[in-house]
Order: sequence, then C-alpha cells, then structure tokens
Amino acid sequence: MKKVIAVSVRLILLLLYVLMISACSELLDVAPPNGSIVGDQPFKNIATAKESIMGICKTMGSTPNPVCGGSILIALYSGEAVQLGTNSDQQEFASGFISPTNGTLGTVFWMAPYKIISQINFCIEGINNSKGIAAADKSQLTAECRFFRALVYFHMMNVFGAVPYITSTDYQVMQAQGRDNPDKVMDSIIADLQYAKMELPVQYPIGYKVIANKYAAMALLARCYLQQQKWRLAEQECKGVINSGMYQLEPLDSVFVINSKESIFQVLPQNMSNYSMETMLIYPTNSLYPRIALSDSLIRQFDTGDQRKSHWVKTVMIDQDTFYCPYKLKKGFRSAVDTFPIELTAVLRLSEMFLILAECRLQQGDLAGAAANLNMVRRRAGLSAVGVETGVISADKMKSLIERERQFEFFTECGINWYDLVRSGKVDVVMAQIKKDWDSRRRLWPIPKIDLEANKNLTQNPGY
Repeated sequence: MKKVIAVSVRLILLLLYVLMISACSELLDVAPPNGSIVGDQPFKNIATAKESIMGICKTMGSTPNPVCGGSILIALYSGEAVQLGTNSDQQEFASGFISPTNGTLGTVFWMAPYKIISQINFCIEGINNSKGIAAADKSQLTAECRFFRALVYFHMMNVFGAVPYITSTDYQVMQAQGRDNPDKVMDSIIADLQYAKMELPVQYPIGYKVIANKYAAMALLARCYLQQQKWRLAEQECKGVINSGMYQLEPLDSVFVINSKESIFQVLPQNMSNYSMETMLIYPTNSLYPRIALSDSLIRQFDTGDQRKSHWVKTVMIDQDTFYCPYKLKKGFRSAVDTFPIELTAVLRLSEMFLILAECRLQQGDLAGAAANLNMVRRRAGLSAVGVETGVISADKMKSLIERERQFEFFTECGINWYDLVRSGKVDVVMAQIKKDWDSRRRLWPIPKIDLEANKNLTQNPGY
C-alpha cells in the first residue's frame, strides 16, 4: 500500500509540475501570449514553446535542487561549511553520514531534479511533435532543453553515482527505470552537450544568461572532460570559450551580478526582487542569524593578501562568538538597506575555464602554459604570479597550486570543490580528518528510501 501511495503521489506531483510550466514574462520582458497555456498550447508555436522553456528556468531557480541551492548542503557535507542552526536533516549533511530517510536529501537531490528533468523531457517531446515550429527553431529549442538536462544529471551523477537517465515522458517507464552506470550517464550528458554545442547560437537567446548559448555548452563539456581526464578535449572547449572574446574576469564584487561579464551561465531566481537561493539558505529572511558559516579550517588556509577573504567572506558576531559566512552573493545578506544589484547563482564562470585550462596544460607537460592561466585568477585575487622560468616550480608543486586555487575560487559554489576532492583520490584522507567514523563508501550518497520502495528496479548504494 505504501508503495502504491508513493508512486501515486509522485505521479500527481509530476503532472502538476508539468502543468505549471509558465513564462517569466514579467521578469524578462518576454510577452506572454493571450490566454493561459494549457493542454496542447505550450508548443503551438515558437513563442509559446519559448515560454515553456522559461518555465524550466523558473523551476530551477524557485526551489532548492542540485544546481541551485544544493551547493550549500554539499559544502556542509564536505566540511567547507558548518551548521549554525538546528535543522536535523542538515545536521546529517554536516556529520558526514546521510540516512536514506533524510527528507532534504530526497527533496533537494532526487525529487526536485527529476521534476525538472520531467519538465525538460516534456518540452523536448512537445517541441519536436509541434506542427507550428520550423525545423531550425526546433533544433535550437531542443538544444536549450538538452543543456538543462545535461546540467541536472551532471550534479546527480556526482553525488549518487549511478542514476536513472530518463529521457522518456511515459510515466510507466519513468517509474520503473533502474539506475544507469556512471559511464553511461556521462556519455549521455556529453551527447546532450555536443548536440547543444552544435545547435545553440553564439549569442544568448534572451537578454540574460539563463538560457544557454554555444559557449555555455562548451564550458560544461570542459568540466565533463576534466572529470574524465580527457585533457586535450577539455583544453579545446576551454580555449573556445576564452578566445570567443565574450567573457572577461570581473572585479570580485561584480562576479555574481546579473549579466556579469565573467558569467557564462546563471540561474534565474523566482523573481528579480528575490535574493538568490544560496543567500536565502545561508541567511533566511525570518532569522536574526545565519544558518551556515564557513569552517575555521577553510578560513585559516587563505593566503595572506588573498582579496577573496575580504570580499567573499562576511564576519558575523553571534553573542561573543565570531563566524565567517559565505558572502559571494551579497544581496539580502543582513542589510538594513539593501542597495546591492541583482545577483544570480553562477553555474559556469570564466575563471573556471582558466583553471581547467591550467590543469589540462599541466597534465600535458606545459608548465609555462599552466602558470599563465593560473596567474589570470591569482592576480584577480590580489596574489602574486607564479612562474617556471627559474625551474623551481615542479609539476607536483604546480598541481598543488591549481588545486588550492580552485578551493578558494569556488568555495560553496556548485559542489565544485567536493567533486574535485573525489576525483583527486584524496577524499578518504581528507574526510577521515574532519568527519567522525568516515567510511569511504560515503563518497556516494544513499538513494532515498521512499524511491527505493516505489521502484523495485532501483538499488541502494553500498554502505547504506
């Protein structure tokens, strides 16, 4: 009976979510068509199809999920951040052991992404079955959707390993599909991104960087190839983005503002007057104090003179205690008068392309090239450049410098540092020092219990 109820509830939620596809017209000045979009109307023509895709943007920015907001929970898990509140689900993330019954795990990292994926798949099917959309437009709109799908699955794969890679809109298929192994999932992600790279335009489809262009697909491809250690392919994608001339490093306080020149892809908040999802999780509007702070170990490791510590970290006093909170996104952060510009969650940034390129060049024996790209990010942070002219910097030292730069450039961002720790092979050594009774199997998180009960074809990760 419990299984039937779970399946029914999820089907109802998915149906409701798909029907809730709506335009962000007020936010993005996209004029809605006359009347409501219901039934077969979302894909009647290109205008209504675009509104349906904007609905994906709205969904991604309106509720915590692995792409938007989930990074704060990953930071708790990795030891990058500490919990100041008393939420029991978050306490499990902070402890380094998440139970399969953890409600936040199931909602944020499983239910929410599969709702988004369902919405994406319905859009792809509707667009391609439409008789009112030209073939060329179908290709671009499909590419926009496939980028979103690849992005969501990239994050799911990194926390769960094997996951069902669903492309069907058939509910029976969706509810019964088993887990696909990580290699197959990554191949599917890359296939989506290669299609997106081919079909997306150079210019952003709307006035904001919340719908992907060609370079967003290339940037995410670079991240995928980096994880696969395909250095040459990752280098090619990074160089394509960097050499496009469309992006440049911004001053530290401007990195996360809307349409920042550094941002390659951003997530739209529920509406433009809202704060980012990350800020709301760190500093809820009904709270006098932050719920999340950076760990003392992270704060102690900042280099002297690193301007990121003064620009991206906020000191907060609670009683007589001092805490250091993430302050990359400033709007809404305990401001008596909020005069900060609109900020969006940054999913892909130019600084990441420089650091991926540095790592790729190092792995291919080009220490000078690695240093040149590393120094682009170091100089922006107020740090001195490193060089190889004297021969004193070895490949191992350069590797350590790149890893360190990524740690302080991307703290609390998109799970990047946790994914780096896992792919580095150092995860067990590091986590055993900061999490009690660490078990190496915990590098992957448990599949939520309710989903295991609802789908007999799902299997649990070892150790849970």
